[in-house]
Amino acid sequence: MTDLEPLRITCTSTDCHNPTDPTHCFKPKRTQPGPPGTCRECGADLIDWERVHERNFADVANTFTALENETFRRHMMHVDVPSKVRQLALKRGTGELHQRTERAVRQALGKRRSQNPYDGRQTPRETSPSARIQHFAQHATATCCRQCLEYWHGIPAEADITEEQLDYGVALAWEYVQRRLGPLGEDEGGVGA
Repeated sequence: MTDLEPLRITCTSTDCHNPTDPTHCFKPKRTQPGPPGTCRECGADLIDWERVHERNFADVANTFTALENETFRRHMMHVDVPSKVRQLALKRGTGELHQRTERAVRQALGKRRSQNPYDGRQTPRETSPSARIQHFAQHATATCCRQCLEYWHGIPAEADITEEQLDYGVALAWEYVQRRLGPLGEDEGGVGA
């Protein structure tokens, strides 16, 4: 018996017609630019974009639920975190891990889309040897590039990003890290712990 090749899930993948658990893609098509809305394949209208675009961290449960309606985001929310990635994250400890998450988000989102020729490609995928838990978090929470940030969180890709907006992106990614790794004590891992 041969092993099946894993499915290649991309940011435009859909599974709209799955009768038990449909997922979609809300990324606007290049040929139809504009605000996000319905699924690009089946037209499903499932997201309260106004609510998600408020960027209210007190409403993070709603944001995570909304993100899980998209095939790629759900994949990244639940994909197995390799033991090497998990162990490295736990070894770093809470303080350093939070700093690395913040740095990754700020680097990915700090420039306007037109100022970053790698926008949409700079954040390693889960299959990359350089992927770390913060990269999983960025893809799951749509804080991986300015294009995803724009349609999911309502922050224009060609506008300067504010500290408040960056802090929100960091908070979303950090929430994912904590959910995936479980409670992290301040003294876990890291140098001198």
